[in-house]
Amino acid sequence: MGQQDFDRGLASRGIKDISLISDYVKKNNFKLDEVLCSSANRTKETFDLCADGFDFDIKNAKYYDDQLKDIKEITIPPRPKNYKIVYHLYIVFAEKRNKLLKYCLDNGIEAKIHYPIPIYRQKAVKHLGYKKGDFPITDEH
Repeated sequence: MGQQDFDRGLASRGIKDISLISDYVKKNNFKLDEVLCSSANRTKETFDLCADGFDFDIKNAKYYDDQLKDIKEITIPPRPKNYKIVYHLYIVFAEKRNKLLKYCLDNGIEAKIHYPIPIYRQKAVKHLGYKKGDFPITDEH
């Protein structure tokens, strides 16, 4: 009896097509912030092979980490060793974030503060009854 569809590996044509997909994503500077896929073997294999094409952003992030790590006013978030982060965003915590943001923007560096109002204090979740100070670590950033 043949292999179950869920368990079968990626066919040679699929392996060949991965480089086309990866090259297209890089060429068009697409940034993935989330990937939802089946847990089938060939799907995981496809993603692993395609994710190798995102090493450019990983190398850039490593460079930034190396350059910023000794600046005491900047904290680089932990980089878990068991995860492959594709760095669609490069995130740091800055003691003087508004000053850093202004510096970046004044010098042509795209930068943003994501969620300047913490999610738990936004209108959409007001019904949950949270108030300022309920999440002190979030409030620090």
